[in-house]
Amino acid sequence: MKSAKPLRFGIGAAILIVVSGADSAPAQVVDSLVKGKALYAEASYDDALRVLGMNQGPEAHQYRALCFLALGKTQEAEGALEALVSVFPEYVLLETDSPPKLVSLFTQTRRRLVPGIVRKIFSDARDDYQAKELERARGKFERVLALIHDPAMTAAADLKDLQLLTTGYLEIMKNAPPPAPLPATTVRGAASPASAPVVSTPSFPPAVPPAAAAATSPAPVPAPAPATVKPRVPSVVPAVIVRQTVPSYTPRPGQPVKALSGSIKVVIGIDGKVKSASMARSVEPLYDIRLVAAAKSWIFKPAMLDGQPIESETVVPITVGAP
Repeated sequence: MKSAKPLRFGIGAAILIVVSGADSAPAQVVDSLVKGKALYAEASYDDALRVLGMNQGPEAHQYRALCFLALGKTQEAEGALEALVSVFPEYVLLETDSPPKLVSLFTQTRRRLVPGIVRKIFSDARDDYQAKELERARGKFERVLALIHDPAMTAAADLKDLQLLTTGYLEIMKNAPPPAPLPATTVRGAASPASAPVVSTPSFPPAVPPAAAAATSPAPVPAPAPATVKPRVPSVVPAVIVRQTVPSYTPRPGQPVKALSGSIKVVIGIDGKVKSASMARSVEPLYDIRLVAAAKSWIFKPAMLDGQPIESETVVPITVGAP
């Protein structure tokens, strides 16, 4: 049976692939993507969405977004791109092969989601490092740097602290001494493997009496203990709040008087001022607006990395309305 070379076409062209043999899950996934692309090219957007079904591959998410945009459903298109970036943060759309509106929405989505993804990967890598899973940690730290150096992330100033920390961890692992080899162990009376060479037993002169040996032999010199090289861990001091104004909370008429709690996430610059604030957990919708506005005037002692101020992010718990 002759096999044809695969052909690549642009988004606007239909693709036909003949799959022979028994049906399988991977073949069905590929088939749904091919059919979805063909239906998109025919402007059958609803049918394309139906065929793509539960296909979770990156191209499937991309074509869902294309279909939703063609149907005027921008919010659904953004949701498809969020699903794409969450699983495949390194995925890149080529501007020459994609509509400008899709490229713009995809770029905005990546800039919004990737910083959080990078922080999660860094946290996992640090856990692996502390668990002595160095190879696994190294791969994740290198992935963090690759995402930070992505041209689309150049404006993400809040990732500079992670870049310094990640570089520090990689330098530690690079300079760490290799594990010492296990000492060779000889077991008396053990049978030798068939492949082991035969070694003749050498003859020795008569044993010297212990007293004579002590008189003529120099005292043994103890071997120096191997130097222990301790890896250097970057010194990180978290930000400390210096001035904090929390607006008062008054329950609306008819509401019971009780304590309400939530938390607010703030990004702190190297000057200790709050660069941005957002609710991590809502206290009360109307109060949240006032709290975010007040948080932007808070002052911190900035976080320090090896004695140098860095940008940082922290979550501040808030409790109001207590009697």
